Amino acid sequence: MITKIQGPKTSVFLVTLVTLICLAILLIDGFSEQSVNLVLIFTARAAFVLFVTAFSASSIYYFYKSDACKWLIQNRRYIGITFGLVWGMHFLAIALKVGLYPKALEGAFDFNSVLSGGNLLATVLLLTITSSDYVMGRVRPVLWKAVHVSGSFYIFYRFWLNYYSSAEYESIYFLAIVLLALSGSLKFAKYIHQQSNNMKAI
Repeated sequence: MITKIQGPKTSVFLVTLVTLICLAILLIDGFSEQSVNLVLIFTARAAFVLFVTAFSASSIYYFYKSDACKWLIQNRRYIGITFGLVWGMHFLAIALKVGLYPKALEGAFDFNSVLSGGNLLATVLLLTITSSDYVMGRVRPVLWKAVHVSGSFYIFYRFWLNYYSSAEYESIYFLAIVLLALSGSLKFAKYIHQQSNNMKAI
């Protein structure tokens, strides 16, 4: 079971799994525009699942103290790092498509989409780099937490915007919206419960 994998090995396992699936797509379907599109779709959705998992981990463990949830909270940082790496793979797949099939993307990018995509990529890159042991040991905990809380909520917001606008066209995006709503609700419920306990302690 994956719960037997701990620490950095979690990232290694998950990145290897995503990479093998991407290679399988390219090998089975043949290297073509269609297979690159499938890799784009898969890496985007895999990154989304990883993000929601890392984003919800503390809230899930707060309410459910099972062994699986304990593993989740212990390895949340590595799941988040994996999200960053898989998002990097998604970005590389976009670059590959732009390089090999530029005509397919004519008119797909305007200034706003490039700017928002660049901001999202920069945020993911910042959170991934600052999740390393090297940076964590050299940054004040208060600053580190502020960066990661604000960054994670920005990514949450961007996923919500992207999937909400697409939900009317594909039902799978509606499922993504439901997952985001559940993870956000858990965060809010955790906050309310903690504030209630603090008030009782006064």
